Amino acid sequence: MIIRQAVYKDLRRAAKLFRVKDIHISPHSARKLYAVSEYRRTGSIERVKELLNHEDEAVTILYAMADQLERRRRKK
Repeated sequence: MIIRQAVYKDLRRAAKLFRVKDIHISPHSARKLYAVSEYRRTGSIERVKELLNHEDEAVTILYAMADQLERRRRKK
């Protein structure tokens, strides 16, 4: 079983390897990126909800639209 801390360390190592800077990389941010890309690919909130194992569609919408919400937040 892989624990969250091990995944976090692996993501940080990968970010360093690819020289990713100024972006916080974590399992949670990777999950949001996955949700955004899957929503863009399929256009289905229901599909993303199923993949992320969410019970509440409102939570899935926040994940699937995380990029748009972040853009709006930065404009303010």
